[in-house]
Amino acid sequence: MKNFSLFALIILLISQMAFAKTDFTLTAQASPELIENKSSAVTLFLSQQGKGIGENQLQTVHTEKIHALIIDPTLTDYQHIHPSVGKKTGEYIFDFTPHTQNAYRIWFDITPVNGKQEYIIVDLKGSNKINPEVIKKLNSETIVDGYHFKLTFDQPLTVGGHAMGHVDISDENGKPVTQLEPIMEAFAHIVAFNEDYKTILHIHPMGQDGSKIDFHIMPTEKGFVKLFVQVKISGKEIFAPFGVMVI
Repeated sequence: MKNFSLFALIILLISQMAFAKTDFTLTAQASPELIENKSSAVTLFLSQQGKGIGENQLQTVHTEKIHALIIDPTLTDYQHIHPSVGKKTGEYIFDFTPHTQNAYRIWFDITPVNGKQEYIIVDLKGSNKINPEVIKKLNSETIVDGYHFKLTFDQPLTVGGHAMGHVDISDENGKPVTQLEPIMEAFAHIVAFNEDYKTILHIHPMGQDGSKIDFHIMPTEKGFVKLFVQVKISGKEIFAPFGVMVI
């Protein structure tokens, strides 16, 4: 809780060019073909110039050394997982249950000690041999677990433009939810994926008391964007999906 004052604004964007420049490498050491709704044990190896990167070489950010942001090519099934340390340096393991037959892309969110935050990617194979297209469904409202989420912006989203976003949440009785619970030292985690399947935005709200979700966004790529708002209400983590367009 003591670090909440640092969360006024965090926007991290990694594009294809950034991926190409990094000297970190992420490879799948052990991962069976993913099967829909079946748990699979995944082992990934994080290295730099051929040497494994241990957790002691990574900073703790939002309570974790590594945040694995995982999604399928349709931008439908998004999951946020924290891997455990494996037996050898650089090895990280976790159980993953996909909810589609598709392949999945993993963005490893890391911050090296004395370094800057980076995203390293790797793909896992699915049972679906056809490369599916992004499902471009626009929506500014959604209901998840009985809670109604509504997303608004103060102006249209444009490449290089600045906009303020706001999310209203109400329960099944229409009563506003005004006290979100902290999750990983923030009151919300907002992750957005561009339709190019390469560009990612990671944003945290500007408020510090959990009473509302206001955030700043500056897109750098045009096109469809799937945006997920992760919150915690009454002890349960909830992911609310939205589809927006950047012009």
